[in-house]
Amino acid sequence: MTRSILAILSVAAIVIAAVNFISFIVETQRLGGDALNGYEREGHFYISSHGDTKEVDERTWRYNRIHAISVFLTHPLGMLAMGYLLVQYMFPAFIFRGTREARAESERAVRSSGAPWATFRCGGRVGSLNVGGSLLRVVVYPGGLWIKPILMPPFAIAASELVEVKLAKKWLAHGIEVGHSSLCVVNPVFLAPVKDPPVLAAFQRLAGVKGSIWGT
Repeated sequence: MTRSILAILSVAAIVIAAVNFISFIVETQRLGGDALNGYEREGHFYISSHGDTKEVDERTWRYNRIHAISVFLTHPLGMLAMGYLLVQYMFPAFIFRGTREARAESERAVRSSGAPWATFRCGGRVGSLNVGGSLLRVVVYPGGLWIKPILMPPFAIAASELVEVKLAKKWLAHGIEVGHSSLCVVNPVFLAPVKDPPVLAAFQRLAGVKGSIWGT
């Protein structure tokens, strides 16, 4: 299934979830309650809202109950669809530049440059997008950096594109700021926390390749 088809299905799921939820709210307001909070007793059907009950006909009660149950199905699907669009389209739009082919070529070049010097997970900031926790997987290669945000495509910054690699402190987090001239991803990239000596040594080695400033 192609990304475009998944995107169309996701938009459809969001629209259906929104319409279904709004129509249920309107229906509940019109009736004065809903069947899930109501009950059936001796052939009589009651809806309820905030402790107030009201008798309705069986057809209305059963339809409202099915409608309420359907909201519990369409709403999570709509949320999942929204999450898919966020991580596959909206978040990438904040950080990626150029074509997907150019990013893939840059990634292949960096990964084929030799054995990794360091591999770790962290959070940080890519352009204007904050990434919390340990949602970034970072690999330092001789030919540059390879970075994979969770649930998103990876990207690479070649050693030849590095402008400055330095220790930095942002939002009370100590990490490494990477200034670069890549046309595939926004500038700069901040990775934090980065404290392990082997990882710091790998970045210092990479910075040395370019003669960049390594300081505080």
